[in-house]
Amino acid sequence: MKKDKVITVILLAISVALFVSIWGTFHNIVGVQRGWIAFISAAVFFAAGHKIEESVNVALSHLLGIGWGLAVLYLFSVSIVSIDSILYSVLTLATFGFMSVIVTNMGIKFLSHTPSLFSGWAIAFAVFGGISVTN
Repeated sequence: MKKDKVITVILLAISVALFVSIWGTFHNIVGVQRGWIAFISAAVFFAAGHKIEESVNVALSHLLGIGWGLAVLYLFSVSIVSIDSILYSVLTLATFGFMSVIVTNMGIKFLSHTPSLFSGWAIAFAVFGGISVTN
């Protein structure tokens, strides 16, 4: 490994060690009850290559995913059509799943990271509800 790369990796490792230990230890003190969200968000950033120039894309795609998840949960709560709840769930999730890939591949640079959208969607489901499927 080149010297520049070694320095970059060491600085990254130190910063991660600091932020993870600080956030993981003190998130409850500042009133954040779901510290795991930060770890998932960081994992997505690192999976995207942890490039600063991609951070806006990853973050905005992630936020879009949270909105996506909230929209799906809302649609589940209001049930806009009168059909079997399992069929409604399948159709809603399939539509949003299809559209998430389309939206993140439309060529809009700052909304083009599909894994970030999906992780944001999962976080919204975990934090704001879940899906109860009953007939």
